[in-house]
Amino acid sequence: MWFVLLTAFVGLLGFWFLGLFGSSGGQRGTRDGKKPASRLIFLWRLFLGLVLGGVVFTVFRLKQNGEKFDPISWTLWTRAGRYRPSFTYNVSLESFPEHYQKAFVPFGLDSETRHWLEEAKNSSMVKLQVSKILRAFMSRTTANGILNRGHMHIFSPAQASSFLQRSEGDVGHLLDIGAGDGDVTDVLAPLFSNTSATEVSWSMRWRLRMKGYDVVSEGAKGAYDVVSCLNVIDRCDHPLRLLESMREMLKPGGRILLAVVLPWSPIVEQGRKKFPPKDRLPMDGAFSSEKPTPTFERAAQIFLSRVIQPAGFVVERWTRLPYLCDGGPRLAGWLKAGGNGGRLAGRLKAGGNRGGLAGRLEAGGNGGGLAGQLKAGGNRGGLAGRLKAGGNGGGLAGRLMAGGNGGGLAGRLKAGGNGGGLAGRLKAGGNGGGLAGRLKAGGNGGGLAGRLMAGGNGGGLAGWLTAGGSGGGLAGRLKAGGNGGGLAGRLTANSVCMDSLS
Repeated sequence: MWFVLLTAFVGLLGFWFLGLFGSSGGQRGTRDGKKPASRLIFLWRLFLGLVLGGVVFTVFRLKQNGEKFDPISWTLWTRAGRYRPSFTYNVSLESFPEHYQKAFVPFGLDSETRHWLEEAKNSSMVKLQVSKILRAFMSRTTANGILNRGHMHIFSPAQASSFLQRSEGDVGHLLDIGAGDGDVTDVLAPLFSNTSATEVSWSMRWRLRMKGYDVVSEGAKGAYDVVSCLNVIDRCDHPLRLLESMREMLKPGGRILLAVVLPWSPIVEQGRKKFPPKDRLPMDGAFSSEKPTPTFERAAQIFLSRVIQPAGFVVERWTRLPYLCDGGPRLAGWLKAGGNGGRLAGRLKAGGNRGGLAGRLEAGGNGGGLAGQLKAGGNRGGLAGRLKAGGNGGGLAGRLMAGGNGGGLAGRLKAGGNGGGLAGRLKAGGNGGGLAGRLKAGGNGGGLAGRLMAGGNGGGLAGWLTAGGSGGGLAGRLKAGGNGGGLAGRLTANSVCMDSLS
């Protein structure tokens, strides 16, 4: 229910703020210098305010449907600082059997991967926001296919050639299972004379055909020299059945190229919803949700010994690579796999009974960066995080926290520097608690400050809005309380050059 209150608040705030554009010099809008066109102004402001409220409603509907939505990525302030996650290629081989130690192929961050990361900086902010709206109606994969975003990177061309021990122009037939938009297929295809691909998402199949690939519904038996299956077996209902079918697709002496995300985190995407797979692999001790989170080395040993060997495969060579996707407004590139038990750049940790997610992300330097700490704990705990950016030019800092039995959400957002910024504090708690928030901005040019609070059994809404500085702003206090309480409000305006309030 708290997101409905937030929707209403944004709509009312937009109703007031957008009305300022319809007034001039402290005079209300008029028609031909006669009576004020108050009804038209009212309808215009109401419409735009509801649009803003609808955007917020869509955002939190996505969150309610299981999407891991980051509200900060919707703001323009995040463009002030983006940072690049760190990548881990090294593996502690001491705990592996000798034949796995000899089969390991070490790689690193080469020039081609660096170039890809530089290109990933240019990911479209507009496409990012549109994709979040589309994901209210379709899967993330299909939305990305429509918008041509979410590009992946595993191997560089040189790394793929070295790992597969093939050269450009070699004869052979490749089948890439779950090829997505074909970005990774583009790296592998030059090493074969023929390339085919399979893909479930209709928008991704369209992208593959645009690139000229032979898209098939399923692979033919005994037809391929190499079958690649990259980040797929942890995204399907029947992973063991898929492994068996890949064996049948190979020619005599054929090879399988397999990539998985470790620690193990299987999920199946069906439209807008996500489910655990119907068949569970024997990966106990390697799940990313376990506490303490297993290391990459521990998860790799479990996967090789309990899944690959029993399925009848022999590992010829293996390596560790970050699974990369082009980034959003905060990251130059998302780290999909890697780190010590992490799916995201930095360190991720889960704690408490049925705990949430904890991580730390940090960047700095002139021009502002971003640092964050996410933590959740307690029984059925919520989410706590701290996001901070600084440096010359200012940035954004936020703190989000939720806890307690059935707890709500608390957050603190703050930005400063000349030109002002935004600071907010949102908090909800208590049995059936409501929403409390504090928004504040300062600096030359003034800004907006607000405080919203609701509490108690069946509590209402309380708010305090104030702004100051040269140019003036708005100050108001809205409060409702008591059992079944109503609404009380006080709106005042001060300072010079004050715009009128319709």
